[in-house]
Amino acid sequence: MMNRTMRGSAASIRTPSAGAGPIRAWSGSDTTVKHAHASVGMAPERASPSLALRVRITQPAPISMLCAMLAVIVVGCASHKPIAPAPPRPVSFTSADGRVTATIHGPLRREPIKPSAQKRLERFLYGPEDEPASVLRRPQGITSAGGFLYIADQGLPDVLRYDLANRTYTRWIRSGDRPTCPIAAAADDAGRVYVADAAKRTVLLFDNQGHREPDLSPDPDGSGLFRPGALLVHGGIVYVADGNARQVRRYDFAKHAWLIPIGPGSGDDALAMPAGLAMTPRGELLVTDAILGLIHRFDADGKPLKPIGEYGAETGQLVRPMGIACTPSGVVLVADAGRESVMAFDRDGAFLFEIAGPSGDWNGFIMPTGIAVLPGYESITNPTDKAENAGGSQPEWAVVSDTMRGSLTLLSIHRTPPG
Repeated sequence: MMNRTMRGSAASIRTPSAGAGPIRAWSGSDTTVKHAHASVGMAPERASPSLALRVRITQPAPISMLCAMLAVIVVGCASHKPIAPAPPRPVSFTSADGRVTATIHGPLRREPIKPSAQKRLERFLYGPEDEPASVLRRPQGITSAGGFLYIADQGLPDVLRYDLANRTYTRWIRSGDRPTCPIAAAADDAGRVYVADAAKRTVLLFDNQGHREPDLSPDPDGSGLFRPGALLVHGGIVYVADGNARQVRRYDFAKHAWLIPIGPGSGDDALAMPAGLAMTPRGELLVTDAILGLIHRFDADGKPLKPIGEYGAETGQLVRPMGIACTPSGVVLVADAGRESVMAFDRDGAFLFEIAGPSGDWNGFIMPTGIAVLPGYESITNPTDKAENAGGSQPEWAVVSDTMRGSLTLLSIHRTPPG
């Protein structure tokens, strides 16, 4: 602490040079000690221009007097606590028949950490530290597992882990193992985490403790033809969207072998740019196509089914679908970076509604790219803003990553029971 440049009250009260004896008055001048971060080292949000303490020093100032002055300043600063912002008001979007509603609950924020007594003293004496860098920069693919949310952030580049219960972010991968360009993440029941690295053209694999394991790549000779863009783990199979081969690669982790890929197909079934992967409760594989602007569907054997949606700017159409997720009840959620929205379809492919902004306290999306369902979120944490539908059924939770805003938006899906 001694080698840090001191700011604060010493910057406001002139001090005689060394050897000049006790502090005395100088030409009867007044010294004003203002309650502001530039003069007493407090944070800008605690500043109060109306609070000022004028001190006229006309006699030698003993240490006790200076201590008393300091106590007055500290008490004055402590009495002006920052006002916590009001939570955003939920914004809802409902299907035409009124059966399904989505509610925006605002961003997933980091839990504020209460500073220790030493930190508060250092902040008072030396002023606020430099503002930390944003937690998120360019979040893209996201996945949830074991009460955590894993975020592939291309801007860091790194994979962040968000604790859903404690609302805290941590840089999960060690510095020596961090990816170069992480664009997608997935996790399995064993706690293994998979990260698609577009620059290294491989899938990085980590165990449940974050230790690096051998990469997954169907391109062992390193020719660079493999281009992973999306990941999904289901039933012991790792699905990888390969944008270069226009296929969905499949890796059987138990057999340690790559299976026959899905695609590219022909006609309406052809894959042009697979960008997102999801599995429905019925076991259908959903693949977003960022070029064709639709959602391919495949059965458990890889046989193509009727696609969902079509390209266009009209209601219910898709422009650049990226991330995709499916709730336990069968609601299909698609992050469309071209429409700057999240599109919702039912299990049969019928359009339900579009989640777009701005509206109320919500600014809307700019480039939504990733989306993940949060199973059991209600039991993990208790959100500030709860919304219950008329039927009183439990909501289904999901989170959307916005690459341009550098944020994660929490939303809930509510279904009204038939009848």
